[in-house]
Amino acid sequence: MKKSAIYYVLLSCFMVFAMYSCSEDDKNILSDLQDLPTPVLTSVTEAAGLGGTDATIEGSGFSTNPANNLITFGPSDNFGYKSIRAKEATATSLTYTRPLISAVDAIVSTEVRVSRLDDSNPTRSNALDVDFLPLISTYASGLSRPRGIAFDSAGDAYVSIHDFEDPHIVKVTAAGVEDYVHIPVSTNLRGEIEFDSDDNLWVGTSWELLWMIPPGPGEPVGTEYAEACTKSISFDANGNLWAANERILRITPDGTETDLFGYIGWPGVVATVADGYLYWWTKTEYEDDPQTVNKAQITPDGLGATEKILEHDHGKYWPSSIVVDTDGNVYGHGSSFGFPAYIPSRPTF
Repeated sequence: MKKSAIYYVLLSCFMVFAMYSCSEDDKNILSDLQDLPTPVLTSVTEAAGLGGTDATIEGSGFSTNPANNLITFGPSDNFGYKSIRAKEATATSLTYTRPLISAVDAIVSTEVRVSRLDDSNPTRSNALDVDFLPLISTYASGLSRPRGIAFDSAGDAYVSIHDFEDPHIVKVTAAGVEDYVHIPVSTNLRGEIEFDSDDNLWVGTSWELLWMIPPGPGEPVGTEYAEACTKSISFDANGNLWAANERILRITPDGTETDLFGYIGWPGVVATVADGYLYWWTKTEYEDDPQTVNKAQITPDGLGATEKILEHDHGKYWPSSIVVDTDGNVYGHGSSFGFPAYIPSRPTF
């Protein structure tokens, strides 16, 4: 067989393979190729934004089929080029979801262009400037041994500094970091901190003593709970304080203390309140006890039935805190006997 014949056979096979490997949208594009005018961009609504959020390009000459509009970002020293398809489309506007482009503490500036994939001779549009805001920003730096963090009703941040010689709380605002209140020397500030509905700041110590700091700040008030050992603290909608470490306690606004499960074991439990539920992560010294992540609905009498969300092999993680997002995903942070634990970027349990 002549080389030219072999070439055309191979080319035909490739085209058949390409047609069958394309998505349905791509097949439609290939079958609808036309000679079309070049798209023109006039503006971008919300030209600066975070990756993962939506923006809209205004202009003309767009395909009304979103998949036909290829939106390209770049060039940029941070990522080169990135291309996506439009999410929604009319002849004069394209809505798209920004790709995840970011740099720590830096705005990534680049250009956006559009080309039509159903154009038999595609030419990219003119370019408009867009900015990708940083997904990670440094709010404060230079803190020595920070432990807990909480926000008051005004949105200001407070951080506990775990220093045996000078345990204290700092206040962090856009203006910088300032000392807020000092706690008596040798207090173990390894516990979490949390504001109640009256902007009193409660400070866990990983021992039996809870500190309450009135707004202002007022003079710290130490309250001793026999079994508190407060590694984590959280308030529910009725003002009840949930304290956890080797036990899980509910402490009502009048100071009544209820031990929900009895002694769980060392190093115990971290817990948080979210959407009417108490979530807690257990880890004990008992070799036969696996780690578990649980939740139970908060009731007037305490807790409803326990639901086990996840079970780990013994000794895998040693979380020091957990949080729950608005979708009910649980995030854990901590270490495994002194070594950082691997936690995926979005751990959903």
